Amino acid sequence: MTFNFSMQAIDHIINSAAKSNYMSAGQMSVPIVFRGPNGAAAGVGAQHSHCYASCCYMVRHSLFLLKYSTPVFVFQLGKPRLREKGKDVTITAFSKMVGYALKAAEILAKEGISAEVINLRSIRPLDRDTINASVRKTNRLVTVEEGFPQHGVGAEICASVVEESFGYLDAPVERIAGADVPMPYAANLERLAVPQVEDIVRAAKRACYRSVPMAAAA
Repeated sequence: MTFNFSMQAIDHIINSAAKSNYMSAGQMSVPIVFRGPNGAAAGVGAQHSHCYASCCYMVRHSLFLLKYSTPVFVFQLGKPRLREKGKDVTITAFSKMVGYALKAAEILAKEGISAEVINLRSIRPLDRDTINASVRKTNRLVTVEEGFPQHGVGAEICASVVEESFGYLDAPVERIAGADVPMPYAANLERLAVPQVEDIVRAAKRACYRSVPMAAAA
């Protein structure tokens, strides 16, 4: 079951479960964790492939949240993990896209581009300080996510960098996201709708002025 099926009960999730503790002034506890696969999978179609990451926060070690009836966080929530240190370009990613970003960093390293990969782990709260510190070091940014480009996680990261580190940027921010279309069923079309390693590589090279323009690259 993909997380898309949660939309059948969305009122209970975002209203009843999420607000009962607040509305009862702490007298009523709702010890529940909603957990399920998110984003595209192999050939499950448009109804089951939507990425809901920007709607609610996610954590990589989510199994630790299931130990007791109420959540117990065993690491500092909101702190990303620096997966790869670099000096030429910052790449932010979360969930499945972290693996893609790391593979892209390996390819870029062979071409003389040192990429710093940040695994966000949590997107709400979002550690803006870590992201901006990295951008101020590398002077370039590529955001990677599986969801739609408009109003996405990458857009929020871009806003933060523009507000706090605009003067440090040596190139426009590159945003890699899923295509703004319902997820195709055919495997070859599905691949075109979801960010791939080569998309991240091209974006990083554009940020470093080492690639052809986007239109030509496509």
